[in-house]
Amino acid sequence: DEHRDIYLVANRGLELVDDLDEWMIRTAPAREWLEGFISEWQRQGVIDGRVRPAVTARVLRDGLDRAAKAFILFGDRNYGRDLAELVRRGLVTGRMPA
Repeated sequence: DEHRDIYLVANRGLELVDDLDEWMIRTAPAREWLEGFISEWQRQGVIDGRVRPAVTARVLRDGLDRAAKAFILFGDRNYGRDLAELVRRGLVTGRMPA
């Protein structure tokens, strides 16, 4: 709670970029990591092969960002839990890796 104001200022910069291209550049590291993670789990048969990794990574990165904000700013753990449930139910094929 003592760092709540710092988080608001530090995280605001991403929302103040001039255009989508700049936003995409700044969020690329997280999106690319998530895309690789999703692709690898698709190869293992854990994530449905019909899921588009780049699109899923973009949406998931935003969801993770919002879940972090909800927790840090308001102490709300439900957003993160709901996101985890959506990911578990929405991406899996029903088979976990060995």
